Amino acid sequence: MSPDRGLIHVVGAGLVGALTTIGLARLGYRVALFDRRADPATSARELGRAVNVVVSARGWRALEGIGLADEVRALCTPLIGRCIHLWRGDRLEQAYGRQGEQIWCIERSLLHDFLSARAACEPGVRLHWAHRLRSVELERGLLGFQVAGAAETSITWVPFERACGVDGAFSAMRGALFEETFDFQQQWLEVAYKELRLPSRADGGPELDPGRFQVWPRGRLLLGAFPNQDGTFTGSLFLPRTGFPSFESVASEADFAVLVRTFFPDLEPWLGTLWSQYRDNPATPMVTIRCRPWSWGGRFVLLGDAAHALVPFLGQGMNCGFEDARALCRCLDEHGHDWSHALAAFERERRPNADALAVLSLAHYKHLNHVPHPSDEARERLGLLLDEIAPERFRPLYELVAFTDIPYAAAERLEALRCETIERLLQDPSFDGPWPSDAEDRVRRALQARRG
Repeated sequence: MSPDRGLIHVVGAGLVGALTTIGLARLGYRVALFDRRADPATSARELGRAVNVVVSARGWRALEGIGLADEVRALCTPLIGRCIHLWRGDRLEQAYGRQGEQIWCIERSLLHDFLSARAACEPGVRLHWAHRLRSVELERGLLGFQVAGAAETSITWVPFERACGVDGAFSAMRGALFEETFDFQQQWLEVAYKELRLPSRADGGPELDPGRFQVWPRGRLLLGAFPNQDGTFTGSLFLPRTGFPSFESVASEADFAVLVRTFFPDLEPWLGTLWSQYRDNPATPMVTIRCRPWSWGGRFVLLGDAAHALVPFLGQGMNCGFEDARALCRCLDEHGHDWSHALAAFERERRPNADALAVLSLAHYKHLNHVPHPSDEARERLGLLLDEIAPERFRPLYELVAFTDIPYAAAERLEALRCETIERLLQDPSFDGPWPSDAEDRVRRALQARRG
């Protein structure tokens, strides 16, 4: 039987909040989990969040740590790579990993229902839905909630000894730290997205490979779509918020028809269903948030998007949050559940990595949205050659973040080295024309000279 280590209040019952709750309960803590939303088992879904998420190696390690990986995997669709839809209708396939590695796609609501149900089953866990956090008094140890059905001015005060803020990018818990010495930065992307669902092939939908992420890179705009287990594809249309084309300029059905016919002509047969979704679904903005400190007084800590909101282009937001939850539980265990020391160690470990991931995620948008060009061939072949010669130094960035648990900050340094090395090799005029027969020897000599 686990020891009773006391009560923790967790605010935010999303994916990371539910996983954090399960992890803390397994360590012997009682947990009161609060969320502003109504119970998802009895209420309609909220729009505005990407309806598909990707589980990669870091997420699987966190799920394995609490014994839920196999059950989650059964709900997922495995993906082996991307299918890039080019302007003229051609398709280019790219593998995610050199050894056939996979990422796993799942509908956000499905994973959320699973994790929140598992959290509710943990001994000592109580879920409090429809509790909107309105105020935090750190010194007094009080959380003030507005409870659904109560008067708008009525605040229910809940005392806490220790609390975790896992309430997302627009965290009310984080707001409490603004009264302290607190650094905060937010960077809004000029691009937003709308969700668009494509019908399954069985229902007359497009012929798309269900084992690949589908992407239409178009420079100023981007469409990406993940497969679902029912054969449909959940897409996200990324457009600038202003300018042309943009969500501002594409306002009518006629505007949207021109957009699809111009940039995505292969999807024109489904114009009607796409337009109704475009019209009705909100344009969701994207923000990168960095802040410090993440903790206060050895009793209060931020995790997930509340601490480090990311743009979604590397598919690591949830995985990074799951890694946060795993790291917090490990730090508590390693420091004998001394919260002051554990939270300090947690922040020292996680904040530099979250900052690095924020930079990498922003940069990856350019990679995803890059329209392939013949001039890319030498750069891509050199990257593959470097990976074959010295994979410990030159493994591609996506593989580092998706298929390993190497710290994100280390992955950022390795990616900088890889890019610098490729650009230096491209200065050799032998790589300007046809691929040289002695390419491997040239690369090995260049690497040896660099070491010397």
